[in-house]
Amino acid sequence: MIYYNGNDIVIRDLQQSDAKILTAEENAQGWNTDISKYEMRLKHQAEGRSISLVAEYKGNVAGYINVYPESEWGSFGGMGYSEIIDFGVLAKYRRRGIGSKLMDIAEQVAEKYSDTIYI
Repeated sequence: MIYYNGNDIVIRDLQQSDAKILTAEENAQGWNTDISKYEMRLKHQAEGRSISLVAEYKGNVAGYINVYPESEWGSFGGMGYSEIIDFGVLAKYRRRGIGSKLMDIAEQVAEKYSDTIYI
């Protein structure tokens, strides 16, 4: 699903092919990432437990964020609140409004499920 399309930025659902790209790009910038993080998000998305979003910038995967409508973790886990977690924009795409747009869309998605959202 596409949540936003404009100004060289597209926000859409995480796809399997994104996992490899994000893992490789994060490792290239020294973040020591394992693909299992994205595989877990894809699994949770398929199970309906999360909405995992990816930002593209001019057609390139540039960032990600995850919304858990009824999070099980954190200070408010199990209370029926939405949680926004695991937010990142690849270093080479920063300062282009990608992170702001990702967070805006994640907040819009989260508030469909709960009046209270935590990060």
